[in-house]
Amino acid sequence: MELCDIYCDNGQTGIHFERPEFERLMKDVKAGVIDCIVVKDLSRFGRNYLETGNYLERVFPFLDIRFLSITDHFDSLTTECMSDGYMIPLKNIMNEMYSRDISKKVGASYVLRQQRGEFTGAWAAYGYRKCANEPHRIEPDEETAPIVREIFEMRRMGISCRGIADSFNRKGIPSPSHYRYIKGFVACERYTRVLWQAQTIRKILSNQVYLGHMVQGRKRASFYEGKKQKALPASEWTIVRDTHEPIITEEVFQAVQ
Repeated sequence: MELCDIYCDNGQTGIHFERPEFERLMKDVKAGVIDCIVVKDLSRFGRNYLETGNYLERVFPFLDIRFLSITDHFDSLTTECMSDGYMIPLKNIMNEMYSRDISKKVGASYVLRQQRGEFTGAWAAYGYRKCANEPHRIEPDEETAPIVREIFEMRRMGISCRGIADSFNRKGIPSPSHYRYIKGFVACERYTRVLWQAQTIRKILSNQVYLGHMVQGRKRASFYEGKKQKALPASEWTIVRDTHEPIITEEVFQAVQ
């Protein structure tokens, strides 16, 4: 065998096949770049029983692609002659059930943390940062907290959200997305071109996190049910009061609303 490439969907759920590296793999398959796929085990390939079976039993044979799963001792070239070839569909089912079970447990764990007022996000709201010694708590960021205060003060003076955004863009103040890129929280190059928008200002002005309250659960997704992320109404958010140091006083916040 000659190694053509390695396709690694790190951090992506195996419940579906809408994964960047898998799509690149299939593009190379259809282009005739590769004729054999090797995986550590079937769960690394996919954890959706029907789709995994479709690829193994229909797509790959049709495209004349040999498929090997090392720990499962599965080789599509000889599977019809193997006594344990019929175990593969069962393993696919078990992989999907395991993934569903893990997804439920992880989801329940996040809900409990949110109800306790612990921070569960990837990065803190603009103006805050994760505590270095306690990542489930947040504290004011000395670089961006003053900018948040300036946003509230400008709006209190009657300046429109568009006016605030334009003013910050003229001054060269990095937008929240650009700031995260500068700090290395995100790596996508497109964040280098993101400017302040009126909608960004509105979100900051309406966010109760600046009062010292933890606001989470604005969106919900369910991978094991195949449900994509969707926004939830404010009545379903998880809000825990007085969990961290406020940046804005109640008086200023209410005046701006």
